[in-house]
Parts: sequence; structure tokens; C-alpha cells
Amino acid sequence: IFPPLYVSIIRVGEETGTLEASFKRLSEYMQQDQDMRDRIKSATRYPMIVMCVIAIAIAVLTMFVIPRFEPLFKSLGDNIPWPTLAIMAVSNFAREYWYIVLGGIAVMTVLIQQYVATPSGRLRWDQIKLRLPVIGKLIHEGILSRVARSLAISLNAGMPVIQTLRVIAQSAGNAFMSARVLEMRDAVERGEPLSRAAASVGMFPPLVLQMLAVGEETGELSELLDEVAGFYEREVDYALKNLSSAIEPILIVTVGGVVCILALG
Repeated sequence: IFPPLYVSIIRVGEETGTLEASFKRLSEYMQQDQDMRDRIKSATRYPMIVMCVIAIAIAVLTMFVIPRFEPLFKSLGDNIPWPTLAIMAVSNFAREYWYIVLGGIAVMTVLIQQYVATPSGRLRWDQIKLRLPVIGKLIHEGILSRVARSLAISLNAGMPVIQTLRVIAQSAGNAFMSARVLEMRDAVERGEPLSRAAASVGMFPPLVLQMLAVGEETGELSELLDEVAGFYEREVDYALKNLSSAIEPILIVTVGGVVCILALG
């Protein structure tokens, strides 16, 4: 039932006699993680609703509105512009072969789900998510915040670095980032410092790498990782507050493109 990170921290708390402190750290981590998830859901709700309404509007126009104009267009003879012909062809195909369209969408959805369920498919899909416009940067910073917070909690609880990285890789929530964390673990196992291992995987920006290096030199790695996690939480919070204004131009262009095609037709 419980994620690997929870189990490992509780085990370390039992072994070191700091179980109460371990539960307190887990409670704070769960609250912060849930708060971030809720904010992401609330920020993405508006764009999802707009995209669904656009899809419904296109379906209604294609299935019911455009066929009403078809007799008028045909009365014009052969002098019909190609945008109108294209819209009429799409409408006729959707009305006559709607079951093929729906079946094709269903088959494509199942195939994509099966591919994403495979290890290579999950890795590829999670990598694509990190490259999405606007959303990709938000996902990346959210994962960095979770990784930094998990590292800080685990190291503060007394977990060894190698065990900590292995556990974090299992609970990162992104297969591509998990693979990078495992590469860090392998580098640490070879004797490299954590900061150099983090630099070798290309996952962290220079700010995090500098904080890791300073933390290793001063012996305050968990405290500085807490600062890194807080920094990225503030960045994610700012991005979430401005997500609607960032996505709005994309939605306007999408709606404008649909209107333009229909107007040309």
C-alpha cells in the first residue's frame, strides 16, 4: 500500500530510534506533495474544458450544420472552391463512416495505452511530457522539487545516499527522470561525489548543482536540498498561477484556426 520512500524512511526511523521525527517529516512531505498536485489539477482544468468544448463544437458542425448547407453548395455547380469541397468531404465521411472513425480512435487509444504500459513506451512517453510546451517545464520543476525534498528527508533521516537514490528512483513518478536518478546512484557507487554524479546525468540546472556542491563541503546537504525544494515549489506555484495566461494564446490560435477553416469553406 505504501510507496517505497515511506517504507524506507520508517525503517530507518526504527533502526535509529527517530521514528517520531521520521513520521513528522513524512507528514510534511505528504502535505506539500498533495498541495502541489491539487494546484496542478486546478490550473489544468480550464484548458481541458476548453479543448473538450472545441472538440464537441467541431463534431456538431461536422455532423449536423455543414450537411444543411450541402444542397446550397451543390446548386452552384462545379465552380466550388477546394476548401468547401474538403469540408463537405470530411462531413460526408464522418456521417457515413462514423463507426469507422470511432473504432479507429478506440483502437488507436488501446494501442497507445498498451505501448505506454511497456517499459520502453513509458520511458518514451515520460520523456515527451518533459518536452511539451509550457506544461513540460512545469512537470520538470515539479519532479525536481519532489526529488530534492525526498533527498532532504531521506538524508536527514539517516538513510545512506545509495539507498536513498534507489528509493527516490522508484517514487519519482516519471520513468525518464527515474532512469537519470539511477544513473546518479551508479555514479555514487563508483565513488563520485553526489554533486558530480548529478552533473553527469544532465537532469539538474546549475543552481541545484552548486547547492549540492556547497552542501557536501559544509555538511549541510539536507538543509540546502530543502532550500532547493522550496525554490522549485515557489517556481511551480508561480507557473501555476500564470498557466492559464500562458496557455490562453495556444487556445486562441486553435479556436482561430478552426474558425478560419470553416470561414474559408
